[in-house]
Amino acid sequence: METKTTLIKKVLMMVNEGAEGYRAEFPVIGYVDAPRFETGKVFYTNGAVAAHDVSMSTRNRSVILECLTRHFSKDWGDLCPEDKRRNDSDLETGEGHVISRYNTREGDFYVETEWDGSYTTVMLVEER
Repeated sequence: METKTTLIKKVLMMVNEGAEGYRAEFPVIGYVDAPRFETGKVFYTNGAVAAHDVSMSTRNRSVILECLTRHFSKDWGDLCPEDKRRNDSDLETGEGHVISRYNTREGDFYVETEWDGSYTTVMLVEER
C-alpha cells in the first residue's frame, strides 16, 4: 500500500501490449492522496481521455482525477447499494475486483481495480 501522494498520469503503460483503445503516453494530470487500498498502475481508455480533454477545456478540472479521487477513497459513486456492499466485502476478503460508477457532465465512467490491486482502469460506461 502506498503511503505517500500518488502520482496519476493519463496512462502509465498499455494494459496489453498493442491493445486498441488505450493510449501510451500523456502528461501528468494531477495528484491524489494515498489510496485506501491497492490500486496498481492506472490506465485510461481513449474515451476517458477525450472526456478528460473536454472537462479541462470547459471547466479547467479533470473529470478523470475527480473519479479516481473518489474511487481511491472508497466512494463507489452511482452504484446500487448491493454493488457497494460487494466492493466493501471484496476488499476485506481480497477476492473479486472493485468497481465504481460516476455519472458526470462529461459522461458516465467506470473505474475498476483488479482483484489483486495490480492495475486500475478508467473507462466510459459504453467502453466496458
